Amino acid sequence: MTFQTLQGGLVFPNFPPVLATVVVASLAEAADRVGFIFRAPKTGTIDQFELHGDPVVMNAASRIRFSFQNVSAGDGFPDGVQDQFRDVAATDFGALEGWKKPHKALTSDGTDTGSKRSVTRGDVLAGVLQFQIFTAGDQFDVYGIAPALPNLAFPYMAHLDFSVSASWVMNVNAPLFGVRYSDGSTPVVAPLIVPDIHIAATVSIDTGTTPDEVGIRFRLPFPVKVGALWGVITNLSGAGDFDLKLYSIPNFRNN
Repeated sequence: MTFQTLQGGLVFPNFPPVLATVVVASLAEAADRVGFIFRAPKTGTIDQFELHGDPVVMNAASRIRFSFQNVSAGDGFPDGVQDQFRDVAATDFGALEGWKKPHKALTSDGTDTGSKRSVTRGDVLAGVLQFQIFTAGDQFDVYGIAPALPNLAFPYMAHLDFSVSASWVMNVNAPLFGVRYSDGSTPVVAPLIVPDIHIAATVSIDTGTTPDEVGIRFRLPFPVKVGALWGVITNLSGAGDFDLKLYSIPNFRNN
């Protein structure tokens, strides 16, 4: 069996996250946007994306637009070009809290005859939610996962709340979000969640600390080739250079 890339990486230790009991992003004005930026989990054609949300409050004439967009390399936000899209009425969502989806594929012209989104595994793209037709009083609330520390990797959320700013900002919560391919599959695009016990695990070190390093020992349940190493590090004001190192431990199974 050949090595497979884990899109987004892994975190150790990783404790179960908790579903947020509060809304993490809202569409409440015509110019509001919510974006879900992710890496394509496999090569193929994507029909649609779906998300977890509150009961939708929308006028009968209003429409929500789901679209796929490219992501700007400079800032990591959707580029604003709706490459594939589909408009959805409030009646298509139902009256209950739960998973919201467009029911039909997102295409280049928003109809059943348009072209769908073709992707290669690892491509970065965005699923964007916005009002195509807005009526005063409309509101679409999106749920997410509220980790102990900000979400740090793919998939991540971006929010344009026009009542605050006309620009995109990163949302620190992790999205409850999925994609469906034209073959009917729904590959995992789960977020990288930082452990909930970060306060108990916080360690402060400086050049006067002996030893002046801190680490964590872990073991994966399958063969891997490690391609990168990350750490959550704060309070770096005035700090000098530092190293992140990965060591192998002989006879680890017996330790």
